[in-house]
Amino acid sequence: MGGVYHTVNLNLYHYAGNNPISYIDPNGEAIFAIEFNSKSQYGSIILVWNGFLPDGIYMGKTRADSFGATAAVRSGVYNYTVSTHGPNYFAQHRALRINNDNAVPTVAPNPGQGGQPMATGIRVHVGNRATDDNTGVTGSAGCWTVPAVVGNNTPYDPQNPSTWSYYQDFISSFEDGSEGMAAILRTNDIIPKMQDLGANVKSTLKSGVDKASKTIDKFKSWVKSKTN
Repeated sequence: MGGVYHTVNLNLYHYAGNNPISYIDPNGEAIFAIEFNSKSQYGSIILVWNGFLPDGIYMGKTRADSFGATAAVRSGVYNYTVSTHGPNYFAQHRALRINNDNAVPTVAPNPGQGGQPMATGIRVHVGNRATDDNTGVTGSAGCWTVPAVVGNNTPYDPQNPSTWSYYQDFISSFEDGSEGMAAILRTNDIIPKMQDLGANVKSTLKSGVDKASKTIDKFKSWVKSKTN
């Protein structure tokens, strides 16, 4: 469907190529994560779709606090199953299991996997509060996290999921046992760092655009395949 070369795909609200009759998400929810700042506590946004219009837009983290923040899941289209996560620092809670806990590629060698460019056991789960200045750790070792609450003064108990107002609003969009699509796109795949451009500006930018285009096209193909 043209990827980023088809202008309708650049509008995040034109889900299904602005053609929800032919392109739908029959299993309910799909999520699309976009990382815009790898340095922030929560430097990604996670959009949740119900098959036509977005159900919600949430802040998130899509890379590790530890094990080297470069070991993040590579831009691409994966799948999720509603499952559980924990208990650890947080009580056991409903979460999304990415790629059935099987290996997914990372953007760089992952020290947590012996230096291999992959990660396993990736979940979308609860994280520490989002601070007012968006600094601090989320509690992620490579998973995607959504904060339990937002704001320095918002109370919550890590052992009581009912107090995680922000995360509960996010996870309530997903039915137990349901499956769907989980796509992620990192802005570094579209807009490379200026110091990396050098003399090959055109080819470097084209490579970034091609990566974004492939991710979007995979997303469209996945949705269309569910209608056949």
